[in-house]
Amino acid sequence: MSMGFIVMDTYWLLFWETNYLILLEQVQANYMKIIINGKTKTIEHQLSVKQFMDSYSSSLSVAVAINQNFIPRSQYHCTTIEEGDNVEILSPMQGG
Repeated sequence: MSMGFIVMDTYWLLFWETNYLILLEQVQANYMKIIINGKTKTIEHQLSVKQFMDSYSSSLSVAVAINQNFIPRSQYHCTTIEEGDNVEILSPMQGG
C-alpha cells in the first residue's frame, strides 16, 4: 500500500467517523429520557401527553400524572412531556 492510499484511507475514515458522530448527535437530539412508572425509557422529544398515550397505552381508563401532578384528559393535547419527567400511568382497581 502506498502512502497516497494511507492518507486517502485515513481521510475517509475521519470523514466517516465525523459524519457518524454528527448523525448520532442528531438522532440523540430527537430523543429524551423520562421515567415511566419507575422505569427509565427513551421517547421522542416534544410529545404531548395525548401523542404519548396514543402510542403507549390503548386503554382509555387510565389516569396520567407528571411529576406527581395529575393531568386532566382535557389537557392531554396541550401538555408536553419534558426531559427527565416522572410519568405515572395509573389504572383503576376494584377492591373493598
